[in-house]
Amino acid sequence: MSDPTLLTVTPTWRPMAGRAALVLAAAIFAAALAASGLRLSEGGGMESALFALAFAFFFAIPLLLGAQQSLLAAGQTRACLFAGRVLGVAWLAAIAWLVGLYL
Repeated sequence: MSDPTLLTVTPTWRPMAGRAALVLAAAIFAAALAASGLRLSEGGGMESALFALAFAFFFAIPLLLGAQQSLLAAGQTRACLFAGRVLGVAWLAAIAWLVGLYL
């Protein structure tokens, strides 16, 4: 018996969209790490940008990585999928660190 998934044709946009989701998640993660080192005072006008970054960090990264690992996984290289898993573990570690910081 042959595997039916080997006979299906993967659209060319799917691996590109998966890599784009991974790059976007990594960019949000890097921006959040860079912003965590800033010493900002209240009323500096950066609150809305930081709130948007925090929202993207908590919600967009898991959504992008979930889509990259499941919906857009067909046609991606194993290295690209592994990079998504590594970024997911780094995100979980950052969340655990934040929870431990505020407990």
